[in-house]
Amino acid sequence: MSNQKKPILTYLYRFAEDLFLAQVPFTDYVCLGPSRTKVIEEVRKLMEADNYSQLEIDYMSNFESEILKGQVVIENMESVSPTVPIELEVFKLNETKQEGHTGYLHNYLGHINSNKKLKKSLLKNLKSHLEDSDQTLARFLLNKKVENIFIDVVLNEDAKVEDFSSEKPLENAEQIIFPNQFNKGVNQLKNIAWEVDKLIQQIKNILVKQNENVILCGPIGSGKSSIIYQAIQDALVNEKQNARYYRMHARGIKGKAKYIGEKEKNIETLMNKLIQNAGTLWIDEIIEMFEGEPDTSTPAILRKFLKRGQLKIIAELTKSELLFIQDFLPSFLSYFQIIYIDEMGDERLDKVLEKLQETSSAEFNIKIDTDALFLSKRLLKRFSPYEVFPGKILRFFTECLSKAQTQKINTINRDMIIELFCKRMGIAELFIRDEIKLDDDKVKAFFKEKIVGQEHVVDRLINIIRIFKTGLNNPNKPISTFLFAGPTGVGKTACAKTLSEFFFGKDDNNPPIIRIDMSEFQIPGDLRKLLGSESDSGRLIKEVRNRPFCVILFDEIEKAHSSIFDNLMNLLDEGVMKDNRGRPIHFKNTIIIMTSNIGAQSLSSIGFQETDKSVVKYQSAMRAFFRPEFLNRIDEILTFNSLTAEQVKKITAIELSYLNNRSGLKSKGINLEYDDKLIDYLASIGFNEKMGARPLQRAIEHQLVRAISLYLVANPGVSGCTLKLTYEDNKIQITQ
Repeated sequence: MSNQKKPILTYLYRFAEDLFLAQVPFTDYVCLGPSRTKVIEEVRKLMEADNYSQLEIDYMSNFESEILKGQVVIENMESVSPTVPIELEVFKLNETKQEGHTGYLHNYLGHINSNKKLKKSLLKNLKSHLEDSDQTLARFLLNKKVENIFIDVVLNEDAKVEDFSSEKPLENAEQIIFPNQFNKGVNQLKNIAWEVDKLIQQIKNILVKQNENVILCGPIGSGKSSIIYQAIQDALVNEKQNARYYRMHARGIKGKAKYIGEKEKNIETLMNKLIQNAGTLWIDEIIEMFEGEPDTSTPAILRKFLKRGQLKIIAELTKSELLFIQDFLPSFLSYFQIIYIDEMGDERLDKVLEKLQETSSAEFNIKIDTDALFLSKRLLKRFSPYEVFPGKILRFFTECLSKAQTQKINTINRDMIIELFCKRMGIAELFIRDEIKLDDDKVKAFFKEKIVGQEHVVDRLINIIRIFKTGLNNPNKPISTFLFAGPTGVGKTACAKTLSEFFFGKDDNNPPIIRIDMSEFQIPGDLRKLLGSESDSGRLIKEVRNRPFCVILFDEIEKAHSSIFDNLMNLLDEGVMKDNRGRPIHFKNTIIIMTSNIGAQSLSSIGFQETDKSVVKYQSAMRAFFRPEFLNRIDEILTFNSLTAEQVKKITAIELSYLNNRSGLKSKGINLEYDDKLIDYLASIGFNEKMGARPLQRAIEHQLVRAISLYLVANPGVSGCTLKLTYEDNKIQITQ
């Protein structure tokens, strides 16, 4: 039995008229009670009964909390106007160490999320709960007093706990054995190293003759892993070396350590076993070891084995990762011979592509057309910034060959390349196929189906589409940057969504638009949430790395703190930012759109069309608020018109047309038709002078969708027909 200190968050929880003290050990446990003593005792019982399976002392030694404030509009509240935003207090829990969790805790739902949900998602969830409530928000506001304490709990050491087995320290490592390189199919292509014989020989000599540790340093895709793989193969097969080679991910080295001292024990056990087996360890993603405090990190523990000359390690790094390690633990690199690799040049790359063709035909009986091969090279060079050649083209053709085998296709041609590339990158075929001409009329029709009253904006967007189609956009900057100015609810956000759909397609599960509410970043410390810090990459960095082809929408940009503008200037200039490890994140395949209501305070969203005077007013307001050097980095500032009554009706008709795509209607073969009376009614209740089109969707859901659902429940046999909807006698009427 042993005592362990566990962190507990203490906060006051108000429900109805009662005030509780809550203790949360940053797990799935949440305990409420009238006093700290009672609650802590309950927490202790739960933790001991569960044998701490939810806890990791390494992760949660300390954390910080801060109050975030967001605004939502609550409908149907007795004492609150529906157009008045309500401020909600949300506690954000940030673990101060690099590994671990970020959680959001809010008072109304009374729970903690230990996954990485964002504040926006929480507020959206909270809003959906409150919209149907008849209660005011006052009673649900959380007390601002937060306290971080530790309690003693007892660990039953005899209990069954999942951990890293000391008897099998190499069970998580893959021993490298070399059968025929193609007997596992096309996936083995990634292990082939062509046109790098000198490097393979150099690495093999280091492993066999010099008996040294080695790091290959080069960009992603330069062939580091395949060179190591081939060098080990030569050492084992051609040199008939008796040594054993193991491959393990960096995070597996410390094992499943939970408690103080466990990590050190697991690492030492693993290293001693390697030494006994005369094993050389190939560490995947070695950069992942460099976290926490340098003196107690995994590399610091490995260092003593390296110092004694007992351990042999192979690894690969990028240059930015190498610089990171130099800052983190400089002495670690002194035990390695570092070999630098550059991106493969065109001459050698073309020879690799010839060998790829030969191998594909001989080993897999699949022909690769030459024009398909070089089209892939051109597309990847332009649109794939995170890898270099030859890695990125070999990985791409691994996908192509795998698809060809699955579908029993004998030839990989241009059409297959384009289809797979567009699907992989999330970009429209229009921008890939030279034979597809840009039809201005069709493009205008696409935008006019979704955007009303902003023809001058559509014209500007089409011009950007032309430039990108012809490849004349600046390759060192984002595709384009816009500032959309105008009143609320006139189509600025809708225009951004339409542009993203045209460029990058429509994906309901992973939409090609990153929308960031800049009202969430109003204080200096918010910069790290958006753009990152030394310990975390930041929301924008993470999302763009996962989706490099997208529209980035900075909504209400004027509400952000001035420090964010300074950092965005670098982004607009260079199209590149760096994450917390110094890795470049490319924004060159993004469209950046900022929206602002500056200058619109005295204008309504309805009934006021663009005039020279209004444009001048917006431009003057922009110049007064934003620094000149910031505005000068924006490609175009587009002013949105206010809406006329007729345009409001057109927007209503567009929104209604989307209802036919809902699964509940499509599955039953039901089509909806609307008359002018219904459109007039919804337009009248869904628009107002200050909010513009914003309330329209809510009006459609509350009024129309509710009426349709009641009709279908009352008439369960309805299918394969058209429902006609009108507004008569102050209510919505539905007939077949």
